[in-house]
Amino acid sequence: MSRVLITIFVMLMCNLTFDLNAQLETCKWQKFNLFDYDDILSEKYARVRYNNEYGIINENGDTIIAPKYTEIYYNKAGFFICYNKGRWGLINENLDVILEEKYSSIKVFSKGIQAISKSKLYFFDYSGKLSDDKIFSKYYIHQESEDLLVASDDNKNTGVMDRSGKWLFPIENAYYDISNSKFIIRQRDFKRDIFDRLGQKINKTPFFIINIYGEYFIARKDNV
Repeated sequence: MSRVLITIFVMLMCNLTFDLNAQLETCKWQKFNLFDYDDILSEKYARVRYNNEYGIINENGDTIIAPKYTEIYYNKAGFFICYNKGRWGLINENLDVILEEKYSSIKVFSKGIQAISKSKLYFFDYSGKLSDDKIFSKYYIHQESEDLLVASDDNKNTGVMDRSGKWLFPIENAYYDISNSKFIIRQRDFKRDIFDRLGQKINKTPFFIINIYGEYFIARKDNV
């Protein structure tokens, strides 16, 4: 394969470690004494902790959301996903409550918001209004890309469909990863296969590990 490197390997990642504290010291957030580097949520927002509860500040240090949540995340679509007492809620950047804290799961997608409550699936538009979509209202979406979706009908077994709803891989007892724009990875029984974006299989025998680097991947056939 001209553009794909397949090799059995032992990798020494000697130059890939980094000092989070050093990064903090050189970035604009350093003066705010963040808990760790992961608390920088975007160019605009960072997460702060007080008495083991989290809130949000902006790049000027202004408090956007006071620390009162067990967890809080920022989604690039412009939402804060908040967790308290075992339930998730959703707030927009204007601090409007889009979804109350009553859901066991909330995921923000390009077409809207999926939420689960008492094992029931709901789909909302960005204003928090219930919406009917032939895919997002019917299937649990685990992952999305510009061209593909990883979906399931029971929130467990998964398959891969295109954005029109056509299945490339029917739902089965497998895990799929579509995060790379060139490849699809399928895992079944600790064995991994790699496919192109049209669903054509690339490897002849299953791999134990597959690591993707841009347009290339490195794979290992056994756990040695």
